[in-house]
Amino acid sequence: MNCPVCDNPLEERAVTCPQCGFPLQEARMAVWRPYVIMAALMASIVIYAALVFMVPATSGPDAGLLEILEYALAGIAAATAAAVYLWPQLTGPAAPQAGMGRLIFRAALAESIAIYGLVLHFLGAPFTHALGFIAASLVVLGVVASELPALGQATRKWFVEHHEREV
Repeated sequence: MNCPVCDNPLEERAVTCPQCGFPLQEARMAVWRPYVIMAALMASIVIYAALVFMVPATSGPDAGLLEILEYALAGIAAATAAAVYLWPQLTGPAAPQAGMGRLIFRAALAESIAIYGLVLHFLGAPFTHALGFIAASLVVLGVVASELPALGQATRKWFVEHHEREV
């Protein structure tokens, strides 16, 4: 492995480049942090699905009110999914640091769709209705996760350029 700034050969576990001082460990963490966050959000959605299977639906509001709640939450879920998809187009390009924050925000919105299904289940909706929200959440989160490689490349590039300006 070589330093991305000065091309100096490095040990695999090097924290900084001994020649130019490039912060290798910090750059690695900045690239991997969004992957860890995305994995945690996906794991939480899987936990929601397990709860829906394991915890029986309670008797909540009457069937008419529950149906209205399902339609309302389905509409909110659709609006949330649209916001997750359209946010980058509406806000324009972002620097890697802002891009990471934006990606995490959009991933949290995607997770909220699963929470809508979980709430419906606890209010008495059948588990199949809740699983629809959970599946939609995973699909939307998958769209957000597909942007991780590009964000990682932009973050690496930013670290190299920022370090070159300091040297």
